[in-house]
Amino acid sequence: MVDDPDRKPTRFGFRRSVVTNWNDLRPGDTVLLVGTSKERVSGTVDAVTTDGDIMWILQDDGAGRKLFHHSDIYQTLTDPKAF
Repeated sequence: MVDDPDRKPTRFGFRRSVVTNWNDLRPGDTVLLVGTSKERVSGTVDAVTTDGDIMWILQDDGAGRKLFHHSDIYQTLTDPKAF
Protein backbone atom coordinates (compact mmCIF):
# COMPACT_ATOMS: atom_id res chain seq x y z
CA MET A 1 0.00 0.00 0.00
CA VAL A 2 1.36 3.43 -0.97
CA ASP A 3 1.56 5.96 1.83
CA ASP A 4 -0.40 8.74 0.11
CA PRO A 5 -1.12 11.65 2.52
CA ASP A 6 -4.38 12.42 0.68
CA ARG A 7 -5.60 8.91 1.52
CA LYS A 8 -4.64 9.11 5.18
CA PRO A 9 -7.82 8.72 7.28
CA THR A 10 -9.07 11.18 9.86
CA ARG A 11 -11.63 10.38 12.50
CA PHE A 12 -14.16 11.85 10.04
CA GLY A 13 -13.13 9.70 7.06
CA PHE A 14 -10.77 10.16 4.13
CA ARG A 15 -9.63 13.34 2.41
CA ARG A 16 -11.10 16.66 3.47
CA SER A 17 -14.32 16.06 5.35
CA VAL A 18 -17.04 18.63 5.90
CA VAL A 19 -17.82 19.28 9.56
CA THR A 20 -21.22 20.84 10.21
CA ASN A 21 -21.18 20.56 14.01
CA TRP A 22 -18.20 22.36 15.53
CA ASN A 23 -18.65 20.28 18.69
CA ASP A 24 -17.06 17.45 16.67
CA LEU A 25 -13.80 19.41 16.54
CA ARG A 26 -11.12 19.32 19.22
CA PRO A 27 -8.22 21.66 19.99
CA GLY A 28 -5.33 20.67 17.75
CA ASP A 29 -7.50 19.66 14.78
CA THR A 30 -6.34 21.24 11.54
CA VAL A 31 -9.14 22.86 9.55
CA LEU A 32 -9.87 24.90 6.45
CA LEU A 33 -12.76 27.38 6.53
CA VAL A 34 -14.19 28.49 3.18
CA GLY A 35 -16.44 31.56 3.18
CA THR A 36 -19.27 32.41 0.82
CA SER A 37 -16.96 34.82 -1.04
CA LYS A 38 -14.40 31.98 -1.35
CA GLU A 39 -12.30 33.45 1.47
CA ARG A 40 -10.09 30.66 2.82
CA VAL A 41 -8.73 30.47 6.34
CA SER A 42 -6.57 27.55 7.41
CA GLY A 43 -5.20 26.79 10.82
CA THR A 44 -5.47 24.79 14.00
CA VAL A 45 -8.48 24.73 16.31
CA ASP A 46 -7.54 26.46 19.55
CA ALA A 47 -10.93 26.26 21.30
CA VAL A 48 -14.62 25.62 20.66
CA THR A 49 -17.40 26.77 22.99
CA THR A 50 -19.52 24.08 24.62
CA ASP A 51 -22.52 25.01 22.46
CA GLY A 52 -20.40 24.79 19.28
CA ASP A 53 -21.30 28.32 18.17
CA ILE A 54 -17.85 29.91 18.49
CA MET A 55 -14.44 28.61 17.45
CA TRP A 56 -10.98 30.11 17.86
CA ILE A 57 -8.46 29.26 15.14
CA LEU A 58 -4.68 29.69 15.31
CA GLN A 59 -4.20 30.70 11.68
CA ASP A 60 -1.40 29.30 9.55
CA ASP A 61 1.63 31.37 8.57
CA GLY A 62 1.67 33.34 11.82
CA ALA A 63 -1.55 35.22 10.99
CA GLY A 64 -2.64 35.11 14.64
CA ARG A 65 -5.65 33.82 16.53
CA LYS A 66 -9.08 34.54 15.04
CA LEU A 67 -12.62 34.04 16.32
CA PHE A 68 -15.32 32.57 14.06
CA HIS A 69 -19.04 32.37 14.77
CA HIS A 70 -21.02 29.46 13.33
CA SER A 71 -23.55 31.88 11.82
CA ASP A 72 -20.73 33.44 9.71
CA ILE A 73 -21.53 30.68 7.19
CA TYR A 74 -18.13 29.12 6.60
CA GLN A 75 -17.85 25.63 5.22
CA THR A 76 -15.57 23.84 7.67
CA LEU A 77 -13.29 21.08 6.42
CA THR A 78 -10.88 18.86 8.33
CA ASP A 79 -7.40 18.43 6.93
CA PRO A 80 -6.27 14.78 6.90
CA LYS A 81 -2.67 15.75 6.05
CA ALA A 82 -2.26 16.92 9.64
CA PHE A 83 -3.19 13.56 11.19
